[in-house]
This record gives sequence, C-alpha cells and structure tokens, in this order.
Amino acid sequence: MIVRLPRDLRVTEESVCVPEKDPELVLKPVEDGVFLYSVAGKLVGQSLFDQIGATVSVGDAKSYRIDKDEGGKIRFAPFVEDEKSFRYETYGNVGTNNYSLYEYRPGSVLPVLAARVTPEPLDHDFYYADLSESANVFRTLLFVATVSHLSL
Repeated sequence: MIVRLPRDLRVTEESVCVPEKDPELVLKPVEDGVFLYSVAGKLVGQSLFDQIGATVSVGDAKSYRIDKDEGGKIRFAPFVEDEKSFRYETYGNVGTNNYSLYEYRPGSVLPVLAARVTPEPLDHDFYYADLSESANVFRTLLFVATVSHLSL
C-alpha cells in the first residue's frame, strides 16, 4: 500500500486518510502525538511524543520506544524485550525521508522490508511510504509517521 503523508502531521492539524481512496485508516494529529483510527472510529494505535523521542503503541501488540540520538540515528526498542520481540532498523537518510524500514522477526536471520519511504519530488512538505503487506501495517504506518516527526 502506497500512502502520501505530510512531513509533519502536527502542522497540518488535519486528519489523513490512508489510503486516500477507499480509506481504511485515519491518522489524526493531536497536541503531543498522532492517533491512528479505523474508519469506524476505533482507536487502533498511537504515537505520543516527548522531548527526546516517542512511544508507539498498537492495539494489543508490544509498545515501542523510538529515540533519535545526537548523530541523527533512529533507535527502536520494545518496552519488554523477549525472544518474540521484533527489531526494527532504518537504512538511508531519514532527514530527507529517503530510507527503508526493515523488520527483523524472531527466529529469522534476514530482515523483511516493512516500508520504503521516498520524498515527494514536487512538494517537499510530503513524502510517500510504500508499506509492505507482510508487516503489521498499523505499527509500520505509525513508525514511519513518528520517524518523520523526529527527523524534522
């Protein structure tokens, strides 16, 4: 699924339908984060920002902490790490929204592409996220929106 997102959701103050045609999800910016709703109005996930990063929670799945270090590297960490925890890493330039988000699944050596993010060529206030259907779309969408906010 390819979605077009504003670089900073909180500046737009408008909800973003995902995908734009026949929406299934709605990203709603709030004062200190982003909420993800189903079109029926059910809250399915949230990303709450603080001074140094964000906390991402999706339904009954694990919550993750996303931080940006002084060098600009984005770090993902589950709140409770165990043998069933997924790991995530970005490769590319998150500052220009030109990167890939990889998911390392438990028991697997090779990563799986969760999303490929590319800048909108004609409007630098937007970017495209190509979300893999093999990954958790709710979590991946919130991760991409959170990384974009942290890289501003």
